[in-house]
Amino acid sequence: MTVECSYCSISLHSNNQAITRCSGCNGIVVFPPSSDKLPHETLKDIVEAFDSTIFSETPRLEGILMDLIRNKLIRKMILLATKENVHHKLNNVAKSNSKVKIETLKYFFATENFLFKEVADYIIDSFSYSLGHIDSIENSDLTEINDWFIDNSTQDNFSIYQKVKPAKIIDFSINVPFVEENQPFLIQWEAINYSRAYINGEEVPISNNEYETKISGYQKFQLIVENEHYKAISKPLEIQPVRTPQILEFNASETHIRKDEEVLLTWKTKDSKRSTLFINNKEINTQQKNEHRFIPRSSVICELTVYALNDLQPPVSKTCNIFIVDRVRIIHFRSNKNRILESDKILLSWSAANATKIVLLPLQEDVSGLSQIELSPTKTTTYTLEVSNEVSRERQDCPVIIHSLPKLDNISFPTMPSLVIALPEINLNTTHKNNSIVRQLKNARWYNKLFSLSYGSLISVLRVELKGINKKTSQIFNRSKNE
Repeated sequence: MTVECSYCSISLHSNNQAITRCSGCNGIVVFPPSSDKLPHETLKDIVEAFDSTIFSETPRLEGILMDLIRNKLIRKMILLATKENVHHKLNNVAKSNSKVKIETLKYFFATENFLFKEVADYIIDSFSYSLGHIDSIENSDLTEINDWFIDNSTQDNFSIYQKVKPAKIIDFSINVPFVEENQPFLIQWEAINYSRAYINGEEVPISNNEYETKISGYQKFQLIVENEHYKAISKPLEIQPVRTPQILEFNASETHIRKDEEVLLTWKTKDSKRSTLFINNKEINTQQKNEHRFIPRSSVICELTVYALNDLQPPVSKTCNIFIVDRVRIIHFRSNKNRILESDKILLSWSAANATKIVLLPLQEDVSGLSQIELSPTKTTTYTLEVSNEVSRERQDCPVIIHSLPKLDNISFPTMPSLVIALPEINLNTTHKNNSIVRQLKNARWYNKLFSLSYGSLISVLRVELKGINKKTSQIFNRSKNE
């Protein structure tokens, strides 16, 4: 194709160029658009005619593109890439010769502009080709892409190149202001145009857009969402778990002391940036030390508070009580009897002040809740009352003397002789009406006395054999009954 220069009238051949400079006057000569001219070739012609500074002159570039490229979409995408300084980014990437960076540039250009991946790749490659970073564009889909450009030359939107919109991550964060060690938390995300999601390479469910996990130390998380054509990668989510401040130790040298006695408070903490000591709600300046000496004037409550490293977690506190205790004192300890006979009983009683424990020795019996006890000692014993509390101990003795009874061993009594008493016969006339049995029994009073004596007092001393008495007695009572 031959075109005459409008400045010097020299005829110029296109040599398949879209634009060139006149050999006579060095003016710009634009050839009519060719239907078989691909956009990247036209873009290279523009750079050769104006050098790469043309990309910094957007209004002028837009006019040149309107003269050389009929497809509105191509013109719009070239201007879009120019606006995003793709040419500068490519020049920087070319210095490092990093294919990864070029692929990353293509990915972000597609994602941010919702372009079909192959179309975005072609636009970036066209700029690389025009800038001389690559010698040719090898793309198996080049013919298809060119057909899209030609067939849709009248379209004024990108819909033809957005058959599948790029996946996009809108938010990737955690659900809490801070994460505690080994405590579960949720990683949440918001994304569009995706069908699969991965966190650190592990596929996660996408129904709730959240993933529960826990960590024991610093960890980095990265989210990837994708569809059949696009993949979106989040910025790394770096999480440093915070440790709850701990009070490992908080002790007093003594918790029960006498008045005017010194106390040493010591403590150890972990994962805290500072600590504060309060004694009866009064703050004490510890000057970053881990101990404090003082003399309490009364019983006090000591409280140590430690604060987290990040100021996000609440402080942790621990208390230690110190009590002023008076000395123990035995008011009395005595027995109701100091001397007793064997098998007799005694009653020990006592009274004490400021005692928390009372022990009776040598019985080793705790009698703290008692004030007296009854005992049956079997031998002379010295009882000791031991009373104590947290700061003192006191003892008092009470002796009890036992007097033993004499013991009779192997005592025997001689055999007593038998005593036989012959009783006179008593004839009772029961047939005589004037002689009642009562009057006849009066003559036998000596017998009654003897009978009473033999079965009464003498039964424990004498062995008395009274033969026939039972028989006679039965006869008398039988007669009396029959009469």
